[in-house]
Amino acid sequence: MPEYKPADERILKPAHAELPLVFMTVLTQVSLGAFLALFLGQILFSLGFNLPEPTLAMAIMAFIPSAIGLPLSALHLGRPILAMTAMKNWRTSWLSREAIALGAYTGLASVVAGMYFLEIKGFLLLFIMAITLGMGIFGIYAQSMIYRVQARPAWNRVSTTKRFFGSGYVGFLLIAMILLSTNGKEGAMVLLAVALLSGMAQVLIIYEEVMFYRHLDKDGSLYYQLNRTRILLKEHFGQIKKFRVYSLAIFALGLPLLAILFTSSGLISLAITTLVIATIGALVSELAGRYLFYRTVVPLGLAGNFFAGNQRG
Repeated sequence: MPEYKPADERILKPAHAELPLVFMTVLTQVSLGAFLALFLGQILFSLGFNLPEPTLAMAIMAFIPSAIGLPLSALHLGRPILAMTAMKNWRTSWLSREAIALGAYTGLASVVAGMYFLEIKGFLLLFIMAITLGMGIFGIYAQSMIYRVQARPAWNRVSTTKRFFGSGYVGFLLIAMILLSTNGKEGAMVLLAVALLSGMAQVLIIYEEVMFYRHLDKDGSLYYQLNRTRILLKEHFGQIKKFRVYSLAIFALGLPLLAILFTSSGLISLAITTLVIATIGALVSELAGRYLFYRTVVPLGLAGNFFAGNQRG
């Protein structure tokens, strides 16, 4: 019997870059991480911990990434004026749920910033912040579920949801930088420690992905598509992939750890400078990772189905 192979076996082209979605997804995830840091800080302060109270500047910086990123999704539609129609099918569509939840999150985050400006504190502030955080968490979850479809094997993994939430460590770095700039050493160590832990979680998620593609199951029904994704990562985008892996280790782990050492030694200016570099570098690293996410996916097209069918015999 002749060995049948997919008609497109020798044709391997990267998928579209989807740059508006690259920025939109990363920025909304960074915003959620920053808002979580803000919420935790407000909770601890309200409980009487010897920590500085979150400020208006922190609330604004938690809001800005989402306010910038969310409108970018409309550019992806080709006809931005029709973006509101994306919310119609919320009962069945993860895209609609994402649009509603992240729209509500961004709006509520602006309300929280306004409450800090008006110095509205106490239970009401915590209540609004809790609702905002809940909306943001559901919004990012819905965002990840848009991509977890069988037609895109490289996306249809739990790690997609994990990495979407994992990008939030950049938001922790952002708030830690502002806290360190405004309050010095006081309270910054706690947030820096949490930022380091959240960065470590993202490193582990990406490490799992690297190991997954390094040890693909050749007998698996989706090997054809996943192996082509691996080839794209290795041969077409090898330099970007290396940058992603090494920059993540440096900006999510190395520099935050260095900032902790500088802070504990009283070298606040050095710590702030280190955090500025870490935050910018981490953001670029996440954007690079998301760019690879879109460009290296291989659909379960007709050729893929035919190939899988042959594998199953």
